[in-house]
Amino acid sequence: MLARVRDTDHAAYPHQDMPFERLVEVLNPARSLSRHPLFQIALAFQNPTVVGQEVTGLTVAAEPLGNAGAKFDLSISLGDRRDEDGGHQGIEGHVVYSADLFDADTVTALVARLIRLLEAAVADPDQPIGRIGLLDPAERTRMVVTWNDTATDVPEVTQPELFQAQVARTPDAPALVFGAEELSYAELNARANRLARLLIDRGVGPERFVAVALPRSAHLVVALLAVLKAGGAYVPVDPAYPAERIGFMLSDTGPALLLTAADTAATLPQDTEAIPRLLLDDPATGAHLARFDATDPDDGDRLAPLRLANPAYVIYTSGSTGRPKGVVIQHTSLTDYLVFAGGDYDGVRGTALLHSSISFDLSVTATHVPLTVGGTVQVVSDLQDPDPGTAEALRTRPCTFLKATPSHLPVLTTLSEEFAPTAELLLGGELLLGERVDAWRADHPGTTVLNMYGPTETTVNCSQYRIAPDTPIPPGPLPIGGPMPNTRFHVLDDRLELVPPGAAGELYVAGDCLARGYLGRPDMTAARFVPDPFGAPGSRMYRTGDVVRWNPDGTLSFLRRVDDQVKLRGFRIELGEVEAVVDRHPAVARSAVIVREDRPGDQRLVAYVVPAPGAGLPVPAELRRHAAADLPEYMVPNAFVPLDVLPLTPNRKLDRRALPAPESSAVSGGRAPRTRQERLLCELFAEVLGIDRVSVDDGFFDLGGHSLLATRLIGRVRATFGVDIAIRTLFEAPTVAELTERLGTGEDDGQGAFDVLLPLRRKGGRPPLFCVHPASGFSWSYAGLMRHLGPDYPIYGLQSRGIAEPGELPTGVQEIAADYLKQVRTVQPTGPYLLLGWSFGGLVAHAMAEQLQRAGERVALLAMLDSFPRLPASHGGTVRAGEEDAVLSQREFLGGMLDLAGYERAEWDGEPLEYGRVAEILRGQGGILGSLEERHVAALYEVFENNSRLARGHVPGTYVGDLLFFEATLGKPGDAPGPEVWAPFLEGSIERHPVESTHDDMTQPEPLAGIGRILAARLRDFT
Repeated sequence: MLARVRDTDHAAYPHQDMPFERLVEVLNPARSLSRHPLFQIALAFQNPTVVGQEVTGLTVAAEPLGNAGAKFDLSISLGDRRDEDGGHQGIEGHVVYSADLFDADTVTALVARLIRLLEAAVADPDQPIGRIGLLDPAERTRMVVTWNDTATDVPEVTQPELFQAQVARTPDAPALVFGAEELSYAELNARANRLARLLIDRGVGPERFVAVALPRSAHLVVALLAVLKAGGAYVPVDPAYPAERIGFMLSDTGPALLLTAADTAATLPQDTEAIPRLLLDDPATGAHLARFDATDPDDGDRLAPLRLANPAYVIYTSGSTGRPKGVVIQHTSLTDYLVFAGGDYDGVRGTALLHSSISFDLSVTATHVPLTVGGTVQVVSDLQDPDPGTAEALRTRPCTFLKATPSHLPVLTTLSEEFAPTAELLLGGELLLGERVDAWRADHPGTTVLNMYGPTETTVNCSQYRIAPDTPIPPGPLPIGGPMPNTRFHVLDDRLELVPPGAAGELYVAGDCLARGYLGRPDMTAARFVPDPFGAPGSRMYRTGDVVRWNPDGTLSFLRRVDDQVKLRGFRIELGEVEAVVDRHPAVARSAVIVREDRPGDQRLVAYVVPAPGAGLPVPAELRRHAAADLPEYMVPNAFVPLDVLPLTPNRKLDRRALPAPESSAVSGGRAPRTRQERLLCELFAEVLGIDRVSVDDGFFDLGGHSLLATRLIGRVRATFGVDIAIRTLFEAPTVAELTERLGTGEDDGQGAFDVLLPLRRKGGRPPLFCVHPASGFSWSYAGLMRHLGPDYPIYGLQSRGIAEPGELPTGVQEIAADYLKQVRTVQPTGPYLLLGWSFGGLVAHAMAEQLQRAGERVALLAMLDSFPRLPASHGGTVRAGEEDAVLSQREFLGGMLDLAGYERAEWDGEPLEYGRVAEILRGQGGILGSLEERHVAALYEVFENNSRLARGHVPGTYVGDLLFFEATLGKPGDAPGPEVWAPFLEGSIERHPVESTHDDMTQPEPLAGIGRILAARLRDFT
């Protein structure tokens, strides 16, 4: 290593005088506001300059100046240490770090590891750098022993014994509810016992598999219990899976029996008919079962004794080779999980919802845990569209426990309150962002939320991060917690060496939670279940493929996948398996599949396909049908993007970052229109937005719509359907599906768009952003922010009085601010408040912030778009009493209204513009302004003129806080004022962001995209 460093330094020294600015100019890296564009960590070694001599009686000495701020994330400066005679005394240095990224303890630890690295390298210069240990003994003990001190006594019993013991304790308690059917523990046990004895009679026992292909029902739960009681292992088969996948699972396990129902059996692949079947809804089966004993079977009844080492179930997960792989879970780890979960979750003793596919191990928690501690399993056939009987049952016996994926959160917000768990909500299977769960928890503050982590190979879950009801949920990715009982975590590098806390490494899981391995795949089992160098001889650890890091408190944070495996909507997907299926199409030469999130919160699976030589690429619909024939729905790509070649890195590997974003027509994976109205609206959306296809679930503003396009859409809706809708209706119902329900309801009078408080987006669990209008009085143009701010942020516009209905106009900015605060408090009674103002709106937003502070409220954000106070000469300004302000003339204002309506300027330019003529033009153009009469147009100009007059000479008060300022850079004279003119009216800093735009175009789509990105980041910091 030392030799390599020396050679690298010698090669660099001839270029040490190149100006840094020249390097930046030549490389022209992508700029970012969050980091230095070239590098983030700097290490400099400089020999000390001798300073200190007497000059004509003066003593010259060096004094350190300190650092005004960190230029980089981390800067390490080193130099020789010399004694008074110039002798070498070693090396000394200092570290400068960004306090936004590091704390003092972390930097101290980094310095200690650097010293440890240097000492080891000097002691043995020939050793590879990767073999140098960076941990001191205390750190190693903390990581290997302290954080893994999870040993817990667990009874040596199987799941049937745990369930039967609970039956003995509470025989009459409700165990299972499905629709109108309710079974007590004794009744459920008796039915499972009879079926278990029938299974034993059919050859089911330990080390034998039973496939269970049933929809969610009472039969399903009885079947799972019966298989375990017989000593067998169940293989859950989701009837909705493609026939080829079901066929592979059944041929791979070779089950002794297939438990199913008549309707489901008719949909199973024909090549599975050779497997013995038992139809649980067949009257003949019922008659046969009645002849069997209902007592608990024991080892004397089974074909062989049931041991903890025997398998309990097999769940198939996605395989990187194109074949699914069956994970074999033994009773040892199942019991360990059941005992932990039954003791840790209070809600499982109440009512737990079983709503997920049985092929997803989430169902293990919802089924077996409640039944071993006295809870009630409420079976839900379809969580997205539950039957009325389920809601009725939950009103009698409320839901206390629910385990779901983060993708279920939007569904939960639409369900009635009975479905919300009152004790615990467990979320797992995907990266969980605090913002996503915070909105739900705001409406359910008494519920404990847990972020769960665990591959199927670690028996449901191996860690959890608990958020108690009174604990705030932090934004961003939530930690996944520390190891659960009898589980150990090791974060290792590619040499299986421990990485220090805070450093990224791959997670290896050890302990009693591990699966037996993969069914019939000894090679893959050996590759993933490897010897544990930190455990007892013969112990194993599972290589998860997840990159994580230790936090100082002994919890882990998930960072990314080490390979191409991803999780989408709670399901683990090997991208290689999807690619293998797509590649089997005869017209495809090669494919690449990735998960994209081109719209915040909207993760989609996208396939990039290269056509075979001489073959024309099929349409996306055909490729989708081809993939759906072999893959479950969650693994079928949402979009297929044709490419001539796949982009490669210099070392000839697929460059996934270079794969382009799909066109909007390829991306849309929502529902197709179901009615004529929806079809026509989809066509109108696509026409106005200039894209090929829109689904009924695509949001108008998410697809790039803005206020101008909104008026055009409303005009097209009016012409097509003969109905008027208000622009606020489009804000409230931005998708085709939602807007269809509002057509023809008679709720719109076309004037809602001019209300003082304009809801652009009502929904969201975060504090709302209130946007104040410019001098025109309108706030419609802020709608473009919706696609850039997360869906958790409600957005409201504030608009001038006098537009919706005539009345006295305000006489001062402070009066306007007080009026708007009354409106704001109807939505948000208390702070923290988020305020944004454009032009004249900036003056009002500043006054609102000032008044809120005087009232003892907190203002978390004050932001402005190119807003400047125009002070009178008495306050150092340039506006003098009686002087006309440079505001738009009546003609210019009316021309702007026609621009807003989408009217071509060439069609009216040159002719006189009066109120009546403009109203006539607008009626001919249609749209939201088409309903305005001459008196309305006159009122609009009066509002504009009044706002412009109030801006002249307004003297702001003092706001104690910072200002986020977006400054237009185009179309301004050289002596135009900058944001520093606000300094006398602030006790805080001004953060300036230049925007390549004119003043009037600040809310056009392109400038607003940059503004929106910065605002989104700032809102995450504040909320």
